[in-house]
Amino acid sequence: MRYSMMISVCMITYGHEKYIKEAIEGVLMQDCNFEVELLIADDCSPDNTDKIVADIQQNHMNGSWINYTKHTENKGMMPNFVWALENCQGKYIALCEGDDYWTDPLKLQKQVDFLEANEDYALVFTNGKIDYSDSNHEKHLIYSDEKETNTIYSIFDLPKETTDIFKLAKGNYIHTAGVLFRNWIKDEGVPKYMQEVTIGDWPLHIRTATKGLIKFIDEDTFCYRVSNSGIYSKKSRIDKIKMSLGQFAPILNSTYFEDDVRNVITNYCIKCSETYINVCNNESDYNFFKNLIASFNSSNDSLKTKLIQILDNKNKRKQKKNLFQSIYYRLKRKIKNILNK
Repeated sequence: MRYSMMISVCMITYGHEKYIKEAIEGVLMQDCNFEVELLIADDCSPDNTDKIVADIQQNHMNGSWINYTKHTENKGMMPNFVWALENCQGKYIALCEGDDYWTDPLKLQKQVDFLEANEDYALVFTNGKIDYSDSNHEKHLIYSDEKETNTIYSIFDLPKETTDIFKLAKGNYIHTAGVLFRNWIKDEGVPKYMQEVTIGDWPLHIRTATKGLIKFIDEDTFCYRVSNSGIYSKKSRIDKIKMSLGQFAPILNSTYFEDDVRNVITNYCIKCSETYINVCNNESDYNFFKNLIASFNSSNDSLKTKLIQILDNKNKRKQKKNLFQSIYYRLKRKIKNILNK
C-alpha cells in the first residue's frame, strides 16, 4: 500500500468555535521530519468555525497542512467520524477532536519513530492532562499511580508499556487525543459497526488491536477538555453508561472478532449492564435496557439470557412492590416475546 504522506490527523468538530483555534495550532506546531495533513471534518457547525479555520490557513506558516471540509448538512457525530477516517491518506492516523489540543511539539515524531521501529505494534498512545475549562479545577494527569483528591474526572492507573487486544477488550483505557495508529482503514475500510455504535474510540481501537500490540508512552503530550460543550463530558452518569452500552450490540453482532476476544467483550458488556441496572431511575431507563437486549442477534442468545438474569436479580433484591416490579414484569414479557421470535 502506497501512502501520499506519513501522517493524517483526524479532527472532527461541531460547535467548537471557542476551542478550535487551540486544537488546530497544537497540530500545526508539530516539529517533525515528515509530511502531515490535518483533515478537519466540520459537521455543519452553526458558528464561526469556518472563518477561524480560513484565517489560520492564510496566516499560519503550516496552514497548508489543513484540509478542511464543512458538510452542508449535519451528519451526526459517528457518521462524521467515519467519513473523516475514510478520507485519511497517511500511513498513520492521529486523533484530536476539535475541543482538545496537543501540548508537545514532538508528539507525532516520537510516536512515528516508535511505530517505524516496531512493526509488531499497531497503536501507540501517550499520557496527557485533563483541562477543566469551565471550572477552577486544576489540570491533572490522566494516567498516574499517585491518585489526586478532589478531581471530577477519574484518574487511570498507569497502563503497562505493552498491552494487547485481550486487555483492551475488558474496557477502554486509551485516550483519543494521545493516539497514533497504523492506517489499516485505507485498505480495509471502516468496520460496518462503526456506523451504529454510540461512541467511536473504543470500537475503533479494538479493531486496530487485531493488527498488533499497543504501546503506552508515559509522556504528557495533550489536554482533554472537560467542558459544558463536550458531547460526552457534560452527560449524566446514567447517560454515560447508556453510551457505553450502545457499543456492544454492533460489535458483538459483527464477525470481526475471534471467539476468545468476543468472550472478553461479552463479559465487559455484562459488567456494564450490572452497573447500569443498579442506577436505573424510571421506566424510560428500564425500557432502554429492554431495547438493549432486543438489539443483540441470535449469535448472542446466551448473553441475552444473562442480561435477563441481571433484571431478575434486581427484582429479587426488592422486598416491596414498587414501580420497578410493575415495570419488571412488563419488560420480562416483552423480552420473552423477543427471544421466542
